[in-house]
Amino acid sequence: MPKTRILVIDDDETLRDLLVELLSANGHPAMGLTSPQDAEEAVSFWGASVVLCDICMPGIDGMQICARLKEINPGTRVLLMTGYPGPESVEEATEVGADGYLIKPFESIEHVLDAIENTVRHVWDWKQTMREAIR
Repeated sequence: MPKTRILVIDDDETLRDLLVELLSANGHPAMGLTSPQDAEEAVSFWGASVVLCDICMPGIDGMQICARLKEINPGTRVLLMTGYPGPESVEEATEVGADGYLIKPFESIEHVLDAIENTVRHVWDWKQTMREAIR
């Protein structure tokens, strides 16, 4: 499967850098951001197709970022992460168009990689469908 640009947004520097390193080691170009305010620009100019974003951050939260990114480009896939799960946040994540929901601390790093690879597969399936529709 082709590799996909992935943006990681988390104000926890250690976790963000670990995820970027892990994704890069698995062949995905990955970029980390501390500030969710920079997400729209990074997706537009850097071309990230998948965004892994923490929900609880100062200023704009992950739910708002997800909604904005989906407005700009519905093909952008967003996986939200939280250390404070609850039925309300899962429901809201679905409403804003999140493609997945990961609970921190993660069950395992393999669980995170599986969720990302599954999302990447959806990105490539969607792109293939769009190419075929254009032909």
